[in-house]
Amino acid sequence: MLNTQIRQGIETIVMIVSITREEINQMKQANSKMLFANTVKKNNLINTFYTRKIAIDNQISNIKKDNPDMDMKDCLSEEEINLFTKLEENLTELKEINRVYKKIVSGISEFYLSMLEKLLPNQMNGYHNTTSLQTTFNVSI
Repeated sequence: MLNTQIRQGIETIVMIVSITREEINQMKQANSKMLFANTVKKNNLINTFYTRKIAIDNQISNIKKDNPDMDMKDCLSEEEINLFTKLEENLTELKEINRVYKKIVSGISEFYLSMLEKLLPNQMNGYHNTTSLQTTFNVSI
C-alpha cells in the first residue's frame, strides 16, 4: 500500500513538473491562451499530491506506531526507501523548475507594472494614490 502511494505521488509530481515546463515555454513564446489552459489541471494535480502525501504520512505514522523502538529505515523495505529517494529527487526537480518559473513571472510582472506606470503615473496625494490623466509618451523611433 505504501509503495502504491509513493509511486502515485511520484507520478503526480512528474506531471506537475511537465506542466510547469510547458508553462515556461508558453511564457517565453508569449502564448497566454495556452498558458492559462493548464491552470485547473495543475491545481487539481497539486491537490491530488497533497492528498497522497497525507496518505503516505498516515501510513508512516502507523508503521512507526507498530514499531516504536525501531529506526524508520529498518521498518521500510529497500523498495520503499528507493521510492522515497526517487520522490525526493522529483520534489527537488519541482523546486528548481518553480524557481525558474518564479524568475520569469517576476520579470514579466515587473515589465508590465513599469509600462503601466509610464502610461498611468500614480502620485501620492496625502494618503491616497491619484492617477494623473495627463500622460506623456517618450517614444524614440
